[in-house]
Amino acid sequence: MKKVLKWIGIVLGSLIGLVLVAGLVLFLMGNARLNKTYDFEPSNITIPTDEASIAYGKHRAEILCQGCHGEDLSGVNNWFDGGPLGTIDSANLTSGGGGIGADFTTEDYVRAIRHGINQEGKPIFMVAVPPQHI
Repeated sequence: MKKVLKWIGIVLGSLIGLVLVAGLVLFLMGNARLNKTYDFEPSNITIPTDEASIAYGKHRAEILCQGCHGEDLSGVNNWFDGGPLGTIDSANLTSGGGGIGADFTTEDYVRAIRHGINQEGKPIFMVAVPPQHI
């Protein structure tokens, strides 16, 4: 009976050790990805200023951005409530107080929307929009 309990202890101890090692490896890999710096070539995008393009851009902002950033794009506190894991606020996209619009250039917006990268070249938290909504 002692041998059986000994082997059960060894197997359980080994499994717990493997789970801890796997968790540590996944944590380190995720942390390395979050701290990685990316560099993108300038997109040289030209933003059209005609009335039809502005109306189309307003429409896209209404269907793609307002759900997370609020009707006036000034951000939403507690946009995602993860309970004990914490909450996530959405960014203020306006050029008013506390907003990123005054500091962001066209390239910053392109980098954030197309690649999910902030001004420092690091990943930002973004929720993927299902293809049928694009």
